Amino acid sequence: MRLQDKSCENHTGPVMRFSHNGLMSYEWIREGLKKPGKSQAGLARALGRDPAAVSRLLNDGRQLKASELEIVKQYLGEAGPKGSPRGHKNVTNDGPEDMLRVLGMAEGGPDGWNLWNGEVVQYIRRPDNLLGVPNAYAVYVTGHSMEPQFFSGHIAHIHPGKPVTAGCAVLVQRRPTNEGEPPTAVLKRLGRRTATKIVLEQLNPEKAFEIKPDEIVSMHRVVGSSEP
Repeated sequence: MRLQDKSCENHTGPVMRFSHNGLMSYEWIREGLKKPGKSQAGLARALGRDPAAVSRLLNDGRQLKASELEIVKQYLGEAGPKGSPRGHKNVTNDGPEDMLRVLGMAEGGPDGWNLWNGEVVQYIRRPDNLLGVPNAYAVYVTGHSMEPQFFSGHIAHIHPGKPVTAGCAVLVQRRPTNEGEPPTAVLKRLGRRTATKIVLEQLNPEKAFEIKPDEIVSMHRVVGSSEP
């Protein structure tokens, strides 16, 4: 699975960048315009733009906004490009049901914990095992403590509703020490838990540490990962 760079945003909204280097092009639009009753002028009217804008789109690689992409597909009766922006197959800045949120988590927190902001930094194609899971999300793996199971820069897929059991990988979000500070989070393996403690384990180097249950905001199961 490959990831593209985030789509850019400007005052006109999210845009979809398509390369003309062979990885991805607007050839599917050109082919669709060959259908009976379809034309550049008709597509321009559907988009609410002048025909010259469609010419620039096809010839000069003008950026196509996500909302325009849907209009083009509807006008042509096409499913759209077989690939995605920049030749990558699974990232966009829109968030329909078949997309999975990637939430922000950054290195630099205390004692190996990562700073958690929970903001959407990207959307990726939703893996099959998270279809129909509305609260599912993903995070970028940071650091090397869970190698070789998870590598830094990979994306971990999270199922908040799946039971958490000993031996499974978990994303744990911990309450901040001081009010007003951001929460922190780690991706580790659940060793065991009791009424008074939760034991988390890392792989590289092998290490276990304890936290109290009342320190935890959430502990969600990791059900897979993908490589950028």
